[in-house]
Order: sequence, then structure tokens, then C-alpha cells
Amino acid sequence: MKKIFIYCAYTLISITIIAHPHVFIEVLTKINIKNDILEISSTWKFDDLMSMLLKKQYNDIDSINKKLQEKYKKENFFTTIYLNQKNLQISPLKIFSTEIENRILFTMIYDLKLENNNNEIIISTYDKSYYTYLKTEKDDNINIIPNKNYEIESTIFANFDKLFYFDQIFPYEIKLIIRRK
Repeated sequence: MKKIFIYCAYTLISITIIAHPHVFIEVLTKINIKNDILEISSTWKFDDLMSMLLKKQYNDIDSINKKLQEKYKKENFFTTIYLNQKNLQISPLKIFSTEIENRILFTMIYDLKLENNNNEIIISTYDKSYYTYLKTEKDDNINIIPNKNYEIESTIFANFDKLFYFDQIFPYEIKLIIRRK
């Protein structure tokens, strides 16, 4: 009996513990082109629990914004943007927070110059540690502002080449094809 107990204890201890995310964020992306500059606005809509915790811990929206910037800046806001297969390694130009219907919204705005008449942009937003789940997989999470000079196609796809968290999770990425008319 003692051997069975030791065997069971050893087996249970050696099993990799699989966790789940603790912070859930819905990512809303807005695409706009102004004078050959692509503006990508990424708004994170925190879940009810995280919004409540942030509001309890910090006095006002400015304090929340400051804390969120400090926390996520070192992770580059979990965002990588590729232009024609080149990692741009850019930081947001503007960052701000608001509160709507008791939910904290955290917005980052990126600007990038379109290189030529045909551009492929990939927006990849995910946390490799899987502590934070950034939900991007729904088509209604993308808002494209029509532009008379450009045709914009968008696709959300599961990128199985970027498996993470014990190779169990894959990110959803936004792919934009932007062509000059």
C-alpha cells in the first residue's frame, strides 16, 4: 500500500500543471488610412472582474491608465506588427484609458507608413505566458474605415506556426491586404 501511495504521489507531482488565463481582454481593432499613413487603433476591453479590481485599486482613470502603461509597456503591449513580412517593432504613439458601462477600455494607437501600392500587414496580439487572454478571433472585432484611395481586405486567422504555452495554444492574428486603387 505504501508503494502505491508513493507511486501515485510521484506521478501526480511530475504532471505538468496546465493553468488558464487570469485576465480576459477583448481586443477591438480599428483601421484607418490618412495620407498613406495606416492608423491602427487597438482597444482592449477588460472583463468585468478586472475592470472592478482596477477601479477599486486606483482612484481615477488617469491612475488606471498610468498603471496599465507601466504594466504592459515592458511586454510591448503583447503586440507585434508586421509590414510586408518585416517586424516593425514600433511603439504606440498615443495611449489612453476610458470607462464605458463599468468596463475599462485601454487604447493604443499605432501609425505606420505604407511602403508601396500593395501592402500586407499582420497584427499579432497575444501573451505567450497565457496569463492574459487577448480575444481577437471574431470578425466584428475589426472596424475598417472606408478609404477612396485604398482597397482594404481583412482576415482573422489562427496562426498554428506560433504555438505557445506547452504548444497547446495558438494566437489569432489579423491580416490586412491594402492596395492602392
